[in-house]
Amino acid sequence: MIPLRLELRGFTCFIGTTVVDFEALEVDLFAIAGPTGAGKSTLLDGLTYALYGETARLGGRAASLMSPGVNEMTAQVVFRSGDRTYRVTRYASRKKSGVQSQVRLERLSEDSTWVQLPESEKIREANYRISAVVGLDFDGFTRAVFLPQGEFHEFLRGDAGKRRRLLSRLMGLDTVEKMQTMAGERAREAEAETQAITTRLKEDYSGANPQTLRSLRGERERLVSSVEELTDQQRQLTAEQQELHGLKVIWEEKRRFENLLEGFAKKESEMANASQRCQQALAARTLLPQVQHMGGIKQRLGVAKFELDKSHQDLLVAEEALVLAKRSQAESVQARSREMPEIEKGLMAIAEAGPFAERLIARGGTLDMAKEGVEEYQEAAWEAFQRQEARVDEIIRLRADLEDITAKVSTIKTAIGSLEVVISKQEPHLKKIKNHGIKAREKAREAELAFTAAENANRAANLCAHLKLGDSCPVCGNLVKQIPINEETDSGQLKVTKDKAAQKVEDLLESYRGLKATLEIDRTRLAERTSVMKDLEAEISEKRKTLDSLSETFSSTGIALDGDPKEELRNRRKSLLASLALWVYKRTGGEDPATANSRYISRRDELQFQLDRASETLANSNQDVERNRMSHEMNGRRVSELTDELSSTERQNLAAIKEAGFVSTEAVFEAVLSDENIAELKNRLDSYQGEKEATEIRLMEVEKRRGGRQFEIAQYEEHSQLATGVAIKLSDSQNALGRIERELQDLEERFLKAKDLRKSLTKAQERSDIYRTLSLDLRGDRFQEFLMTRIQARLAKRASHIVRNVTDDRYDLQLVDGEFYVSDAWNPGENRSARTLSGGETFIASLALALALSDTLAGNKTLGALFLDEGFGTLDRITLDAVTAVLENLTREGRMVGVITHVEALTERMPARLLVTKGREGSSVHWDL
Repeated sequence: MIPLRLELRGFTCFIGTTVVDFEALEVDLFAIAGPTGAGKSTLLDGLTYALYGETARLGGRAASLMSPGVNEMTAQVVFRSGDRTYRVTRYASRKKSGVQSQVRLERLSEDSTWVQLPESEKIREANYRISAVVGLDFDGFTRAVFLPQGEFHEFLRGDAGKRRRLLSRLMGLDTVEKMQTMAGERAREAEAETQAITTRLKEDYSGANPQTLRSLRGERERLVSSVEELTDQQRQLTAEQQELHGLKVIWEEKRRFENLLEGFAKKESEMANASQRCQQALAARTLLPQVQHMGGIKQRLGVAKFELDKSHQDLLVAEEALVLAKRSQAESVQARSREMPEIEKGLMAIAEAGPFAERLIARGGTLDMAKEGVEEYQEAAWEAFQRQEARVDEIIRLRADLEDITAKVSTIKTAIGSLEVVISKQEPHLKKIKNHGIKAREKAREAELAFTAAENANRAANLCAHLKLGDSCPVCGNLVKQIPINEETDSGQLKVTKDKAAQKVEDLLESYRGLKATLEIDRTRLAERTSVMKDLEAEISEKRKTLDSLSETFSSTGIALDGDPKEELRNRRKSLLASLALWVYKRTGGEDPATANSRYISRRDELQFQLDRASETLANSNQDVERNRMSHEMNGRRVSELTDELSSTERQNLAAIKEAGFVSTEAVFEAVLSDENIAELKNRLDSYQGEKEATEIRLMEVEKRRGGRQFEIAQYEEHSQLATGVAIKLSDSQNALGRIERELQDLEERFLKAKDLRKSLTKAQERSDIYRTLSLDLRGDRFQEFLMTRIQARLAKRASHIVRNVTDDRYDLQLVDGEFYVSDAWNPGENRSARTLSGGETFIASLALALALSDTLAGNKTLGALFLDEGFGTLDRITLDAVTAVLENLTREGRMVGVITHVEALTERMPARLLVTKGREGSSVHWDL
């Protein structure tokens, strides 16, 4: 951006129309010179105000920039940006309602007419468009275009602390502190949210994770598979058990009959001899009475009946034992049926209460708190409490902020009251000075008229003294016909009176301007503090609304915030935990869920054991009954056989005796036995033969029933134990499956909630990490020091380039360990500290740093104009020549350079001078080319 023309009217000290035509210059280097207070810096203020509607020195209130005694103000600048020419006009007028401002942005068209841009119809949009056209905003323009040359002399040679303070002010690094404060607040908010979510996840959702969920689902699938497998095993084992039990009974009968036959085989030879002896005795007893023979038969029959009665008694005892075994088994079944529903109900209640008991303990509660519970527990109430707990710190912070802001408002109100008192005293005094000034100006005008009249009279008298009749009048050119008589007047006293009157006017005007400027400053301060107070009051209102909203959230749950909110929350936590403890107590009876669960399982296993033992006793009783029944049947058949035999003997006895033959009579007598011996032999033979035959028949029947199958008692016992174990495992698996399904349903619901909470936690942690890292990076001087190091290095690099250009590559500026050094190409290998440079060398280096900062602030924009403010007062003649050469070299880059200076020697060396003078009607400017 290159300014071409500046026009001011009614702008502070430039009361009349003041035009600065930069385009008329044939050179790009000029000085802006004039006495102190003439308005040199005000020209730059006017340029800034025309572009941006505000100034760095005087602010942006049009009322304070308007010249005293005028009601209108105009600031216009024509400038070139790129290949386009623009014109910005700002106009302000004083109305009864206040000062009204307007802005107009125009562009020079190809036919040399000005066309208003549509974006300039509103002030805000116009300001934005002007910044875009210029390429710099207000801060960038004022820092990049107006260079404080004197400060860069200190920047070059001063200590590191002064250098950092200067750069911080020029670069606006104080914003870093505000960023750090904001980042800290947001980090604390995110950390509070993170802590609240973490607490909820830890207390309520500690086990709600994918691993636990996968584990429970895997456990459920395993249990389902196990139940199905155990059911199939139980069904198969039951069928096998029934078959094995029947085989066991058959096998025991087989073994018993085989043992009997083995005994019979051992007695075979003995029985054969006994049979032969008996037959001989019987044959020899042909003469024995039939009654003897019948007696023997009856005797055997009596024995058989006795055995029959005995086996009958044994059968009755076995059947009675069977009845008792059946009754015992029925009682065990009834006890199990009666108690198992209650046990299952208890296990289900414990499974339901178990997770809540864990939550109670995780949240710091115990079952002993149940006696304090008065309300029905609701999980939603606990979640609401946790949200309130997460917001309590915000309430405390809001209260503290309200106290601080209220204190600030009170302080500002006091300051406003003091300013209002001061302004109320200044306004009458200003009016009084103005009235004195008007009267003093009238007197000064009268004194000046008197002095002018006296001077004219003296000149006329002096002229008349040299006039002669007939000469031409030097005034009107006519012939002098009469010489007027004029006496000289003493104008010296009149001049003194005139000068005193004029000085008094100047003094009053200076006092008026000073007091008015002070008044305007006080009014500005009053307006600013009033505005700040309104902003603070609005902030108080907003924070109170937020606090009231939070208070309503707390009061809706019965929590009062009049006292300590954290104490109220502690009481609320205790109440909720007591309700949860009461809820668990109702379902567990106050007993620890794990202890109650073990007790129910122990009782269930005891009932199953009693049932299994009763079933085993019943099976044994069935076997005893079957065995005694078989013995009784065999004895019955023996009685029947002996009865039949007795009848047959009675019929055939005579034939048998006749048929018996002996060799000799001695043989008959030898064969004769006593009745006792014969009966004994007969009984033994008959008993032996009958029992053997009966046993063989029963064995055949058993073998037929066995069908070739083998029986192993170890296999049977192992199979029985396996069947009992499968039944217990099946019951346990079914109970565990029910419990796992209930736990899985609860866990899936909690997992979904925990998943949402973890997403929120991740976002909160990310925000916390970002803002905490930003806050730590910005805290203290670390980030500022980083920026300072980068900026100083960049400045040194750019300044070095400028120094080489303006010194024909002789000097090079370097930054080493925070200090500036200069290397001289004429003295290779020698580096000098910037503190040892001469005045001219120091100026060149400091000027290069100032220009480098200007380029840094401008960014990628090329600056077409630069204004250097002061900094030349201590330079000698030779240095001034060098400075002039340096400044002329700057214009080679296409820059227009203006130098504000009081140094007359430097002013005379400039190719052109813009002279600023002040007078009664305001300041004015003109070019001295």
